[in-house]
Amino acid sequence: MDVVIILPDIKLAKFVKIAIIISIYLMVGDNGLASDEQVPEAAKWVIMIYMAADNNLEDASIFNMNQLERVGSSENTKIIVQWDRSPEYDSSNGNWTGTKRFLISKDDDEEAIGSQELEDLGEVDMGDMNSLSEFINWTLQNYPADRYALSLWNHGAGWMMHTCDDTSNTCLTLRDLSDALRRAGFVQGKKLDLLIFDECLMGLIDVANEMGPYAKVMIASEDVVPGKGIDFSLPLSELDEDPTMDERELAKVIVKSYKEFYAKEKPKPYATLAAYDLEKMPEVINATAHLSVMLGERMDRIWPQIGTSLSISESFSKSDGLAQFKLNSNYYDLFDFADLLGRKSMDKDVDDAVNDLKTAIRATIVAEYHGRAHPFAYGMTVYFPEDEEIYVYYGDQYSGSSKFASEVGWEEFLHSYIEAEQSDTIAPTIEITSISPQPSNLSHPARILGNATGNNIAYMSRIIGRVEGDRLIMLNEHQVSRYYPEYSGSRKLPEFLDGRNNIDYTWAPVIDVLTNGETSVIAPAYPLGAEDYYFTIDGKYRRSNETEPFSSRLIFDYMTGRLISAWRIDDMLINEFEPKVGDVFRPESIDIDGEMDVMEAIEMEGLTFGDCGIWLEPRPLEEGRYLVGLYVKDLSDNWNLTLRSVDIAGQPALNPPISLRSILGRWAGYGPYGDTQFVFEFSESKLPMMDIFPLCSIWRWGTFSVKAPGKEDKVAQFIYRVRNDDGRTLLTMILLPEDQDAIYMAFLISLEGDQLEMQDIFESGLYSLKRGHKNGLLDERRSAFGTDFSQSTRSPENLTNQTTSSTVSFSIYSDYISRFLS
Repeated sequence: MDVVIILPDIKLAKFVKIAIIISIYLMVGDNGLASDEQVPEAAKWVIMIYMAADNNLEDASIFNMNQLERVGSSENTKIIVQWDRSPEYDSSNGNWTGTKRFLISKDDDEEAIGSQELEDLGEVDMGDMNSLSEFINWTLQNYPADRYALSLWNHGAGWMMHTCDDTSNTCLTLRDLSDALRRAGFVQGKKLDLLIFDECLMGLIDVANEMGPYAKVMIASEDVVPGKGIDFSLPLSELDEDPTMDERELAKVIVKSYKEFYAKEKPKPYATLAAYDLEKMPEVINATAHLSVMLGERMDRIWPQIGTSLSISESFSKSDGLAQFKLNSNYYDLFDFADLLGRKSMDKDVDDAVNDLKTAIRATIVAEYHGRAHPFAYGMTVYFPEDEEIYVYYGDQYSGSSKFASEVGWEEFLHSYIEAEQSDTIAPTIEITSISPQPSNLSHPARILGNATGNNIAYMSRIIGRVEGDRLIMLNEHQVSRYYPEYSGSRKLPEFLDGRNNIDYTWAPVIDVLTNGETSVIAPAYPLGAEDYYFTIDGKYRRSNETEPFSSRLIFDYMTGRLISAWRIDDMLINEFEPKVGDVFRPESIDIDGEMDVMEAIEMEGLTFGDCGIWLEPRPLEEGRYLVGLYVKDLSDNWNLTLRSVDIAGQPALNPPISLRSILGRWAGYGPYGDTQFVFEFSESKLPMMDIFPLCSIWRWGTFSVKAPGKEDKVAQFIYRVRNDDGRTLLTMILLPEDQDAIYMAFLISLEGDQLEMQDIFESGLYSLKRGHKNGLLDERRSAFGTDFSQSTRSPENLTNQTTSSTVSFSIYSDYISRFLS
C-alpha cells in the first residue's frame, strides 16, 4: 500500500521522514516481516534452539553460540535461536539481559557473536510452556521447511524438571513440554522430526514415552551432559553438504560427533548420548510393563535378585562410599538392569520377559555412545529410587509427573519392591579377627582378617580413620568385593554369599591426597563406577569472586591424577563448570560418633587452585595410630561397622630430592618375583601437553622389560613423571602393553650411587635396580643386590593371587606383573 502526502515545499523535508515512517508501518506486519513480502522458500531443515541461559550456564551459551556460527545458516539449513541471558554470570557480547531471537550466520570470530538479531523480546520466562510454544509457532510461520529439529538447551533432571529460568524461578515439566509440542501442531501424522535434549539425565524411559506422540526421533543423555554441551558444528556442516538427510541419519551424525568431541577433543569419560526411534517406543513400554508385572507377582521371593541386579547395574551421577550407597543414583541403565536380572533368574517367564525387553530396546536405539566410565550403558535409563527415604520424599510427585509411572504401572512396581525390601530388618554382622603385622608400613603391609555374616549383603568396605576426641574422622575408604569369573568379559561384579563371608584383605598404608604442587590435603575418593580409572571427591566449592560455597563433585583420572570434570550440584540439578585460579575446594568426609550409630558429612581442610590447578595422587600414610574399620550394608539399608586399631611405623624415610636427570638411562635388577629380572629405561623424550594430563605436568617416555624364568620375555612402553614433595620422590608410571588396558604403577624412589630402589606403593613390593648393561639385563644373581626382599617376595611359579570361594579379597590394582604377563 502506497501513501502520498502533498505539502508545501517549505515543509517538505520535515514531513518526508513522517511519510517514510507511515509507509513502513503500514507495510510491516506484527511478526516483523512486510505484509506483502512473500514467506521465504522452504528450506530442507530448520534447526530451532531454545537456549535457556538465564542461569549459571550463561558462559557455556556464549561458547555454543560461537560453535553454531562456525557453520551458520544456508539456503538449505536455517538455524534459529531464542536466547535468554542472565544478569549475573557473563558480561561479554554487550552484557545484555533478557531474550532475543537470532538467525545464525557464519562467523569465524570465536569470541564475539555476529549473527543477525531478529527480535528483542525483553525478559521472557523460558520456564513457561507458553514461551516455548510461541517460539516454535513463530519459527514455523516465518521459516518453512521440509523437516524441523528442536533442541532444548538448559539443565535437566529426568522426570523431575528441565529447562529452568532463574529470573522467573520456573522450570518446565514433561507435561509442559508435551503441551507445548501439541500446541505447535506436532501430532500423529505431523510429528516433529527430531527432538534434542542438550540437558542432563534426560535419556530416561519416562521422557521417551512422553515424547513419543509428538516426535519421530529423540536424542538425550543418560548421564550429565558436559558443560560445553552438544557441538553442532560438525553435524550441521555435514547436513549442509547433504540436506536430504532424514531425522535418523542426522541423529546418527550428532551422536557420532558427540563421541568424537568427548572421547578425543575434550575427553569426558562419563559422557553418554543416544538417539531413539520413538515410533518403536510402544514395544519398549509394553515389554517393561510386562516384566514389571512378572516381577510384581513374584516379589516376595525375587526381591533380593532385583535389588542385587540393580545395585551392580550401570548407574548415573552416582558416588559410592560409606553412607552413600543407594543414595546418590536414582537412574539405572534399563537394558543392563534387565540383563543382570536375567542372569540371576531361575524363572522361564521372567527370562522371556527380560529377553523381550532387551530386544525392544535394541530395536529402538538408533545410535549410542558411552565413555569409559560407563562400559555397560546401552542408552536408556529407568527411575528406581531403591532407597525408601528417596521414594517417600518424592511421594506422589513421580506419578503426577510421568505417564510411564502412572499409566504403565512402574510406580506400582516400585512401591511393591520398597515394601518387600523393608521386610528385612536384621542387620548383617561383621568383625575383624586380626591385623598383622603390628606396626605396619609399606614394606610390611597390614593383613586384615575378618568375616561378615548375613543375607542380601550388597556393599562392604574397608575404612581408615583417625580418632579426634570421641569421634572417628574417615580418611580413606575402598570397597571390598569378591569378583565372580563366570560373567563375560572383564566385568567385575561385587557379590557376596548368604551366610558367612571370610575376609582376607591386604592394605598398604597409603591414602589419597589433593595437591596444588605446594599444599596437600587428605581427600577421600570413591570410584565413579564399575571401573577403577576414575574417582570422585565430594565437597564444598567456593569461587574466588564469590563468598558462598556450593556443593560440588570433582572427578579425577586416577592414573594421571588429572581433574577431568567439576560438577555443581543444586538439589537435583547438576551442571559442569570450569575451575579457575584462586577457587577453593574443601573435600568432605564422614564423621562417625563414638556409639557408631550416627554418620554425618564434615568438611576437611581446603585447597586453593593454583596456576597448575589441583590433582590427585597417592601418599604414604603418616606414622601414628589409626583405626581400621570394616563396614557392611545389605539391600534393605541395614548396616554394621567394626573398628580396630593399627599402628603405622617404619614408613619410607625422607630423602633429598632426586632429579630427573639422575635416573635417566637403563636400570636393571630384581623385584618381588624371585629370579624374574626387570629393566626400566627412562628416556628424556617428552610427551606433548595434552588434556589427559594435569596442567604443568611433564610426562616422558620409557621402556619396560620383564624376563621371567620359563616365560617369554615381554617388552612394553610406559610414560612416567617424577615429582618431589614433602621429602619424598614419587615416580608415577603408566604401562602401555599392546592389546591390554593401561596399567597404573606408583613408586617411592631412593637413589644411592648406581643403585635405585623403587618401593611399590600399592603392591608393597620392592624393586632394587642397578644401572644396566648394554643388553639391559644383569649377570649378577639376586643375592648380589644386598637388599632384603623377604617381606615382599611373591612366588615366581604363580604370579596370580589366589583366594578361596568363601573369601572376599580386594585390591584397587591387581598384581601388575601378573596382568602384564597374562
